[in-house]
Amino acid sequence: MNLFTSIRFSTVVRCLLVLAVLIAPQAVQAAAWQATVGAQSSDKGRQALAFLANELWIHAGDSITWTFPVDEIHTVTFLTPDEIRPAFQAGCPGTTPDGSSFIGDACVNSGVLTSGQTYTINFPTAGNFKLV
Repeated sequence: MNLFTSIRFSTVVRCLLVLAVLIAPQAVQAAAWQATVGAQSSDKGRQALAFLANELWIHAGDSITWTFPVDEIHTVTFLTPDEIRPAFQAGCPGTTPDGSSFIGDACVNSGVLTSGQTYTINFPTAGNFKLV
């Protein structure tokens, strides 16, 4: 009977250990995302100017680099939760440099960008962020 108890106990302990490893949350590693803004045919006769999606789910430590391959000017603006979408040219008061961080407490804007330029922003905290 003692042998049965020790076998059953060790089996239960092993099962609990396996279960703990399987349920433990996996660490999410930061990712460097790439996004292309706009598209056009080589003769510029057709252009795609939609900006989808207007909301991003971000993990802590992620960064996004926007590439602007078209001649049409663009901006990338991240707004605070209660902020109203500004006029296109206005964006945020001032621009933030490439490599800036956004945590949701202040508007971040790329400034006007065009063909061949890129803009990178880092996200030190996880969240659901709206952009225009």
